[in-house]
Amino acid sequence: NPHAAMAGLGAFSGKRLVASAGGREKNADFSEWADLASAECDHIVLCGATAPRLSNALDGRVSISNANSLSEALDIARDAAQKRGVVVLSPACASFDQFDNFEHRGDVFRDLVVAASRRA
Repeated sequence: NPHAAMAGLGAFSGKRLVASAGGREKNADFSEWADLASAECDHIVLCGATAPRLSNALDGRVSISNANSLSEALDIARDAAQKRGVVVLSPACASFDQFDNFEHRGDVFRDLVVAASRRA
C-alpha cells in the first residue's frame, strides 16, 4: 500500500534513490505517496497495472520510466542509479498482477539483485 511504500522510502532519507513502484491497486489514494516519492527519488520505474495512475499522481515532478516486468524495472533502475544511488523496491501496490503474493515479489526482486551483482 502507499503508506508502507512511504515508510520504505523514508528509511533511505538523504540517499540518492531510484524506486521501482507499481502492481495492482486497491482503490488507493496515491497523492501522499507521490508527494514523498517525488521529493525523495531521482527516478521512479513504474511497472504493472497501476503504472498509469502512479504516473498521473507523480504529475511530472520526477523522471519516470515504464517497464513490463520486475526484471526490466530493475535493469532500468540500476542504469538510472549509475553506481551512486540506491535502488529500492517500494511498490505502493499489491503484487497480484504478476506475483502470487508480496513475498513472491520480494523473493523475485532479491534473486534478480543477486544475479545482477554476480554479473557486475
